[in-house]
Amino acid sequence: MKRQETRVDCLTVFYFAPNVIYGRVNRSQLEDQGEVPFDIFVAYPLLPIGPDGGELLKFTGSDTVGEEPSNLLSTAIHSFAHFSLFYSRDTLVFTDLQGLRDKDGKVCLFDVQAHTYVVIIHLRAW
Repeated sequence: MKRQETRVDCLTVFYFAPNVIYGRVNRSQLEDQGEVPFDIFVAYPLLPIGPDGGELLKFTGSDTVGEEPSNLLSTAIHSFAHFSLFYSRDTLVFTDLQGLRDKDGKVCLFDVQAHTYVVIIHLRAW
């Protein structure tokens, strides 16, 4: 069986949304405490979309791997998710990978989630 090699010189097919705003609600300034369900939020400026109007591309779910990669883009994004798990020694994985194509045809990922696993060791003085 002949070995098949694939060479990628430059892989810039996706990126994360720029200028993301991370914030915390100051509840003391809210008139109605029930208006906002969470104290911490992430907001995105207008996402760059291409001429097709921005069809949502979904690669993985929040708790599912998603469909098997079928092209270079989905392979790169699934590889990124697997690499994050490997590089973090099974303590972090990016999920809910989805995006929109920008005017240059690259995919801008947004609303990405991460699952973490942290082991806490309690030391007891004898």
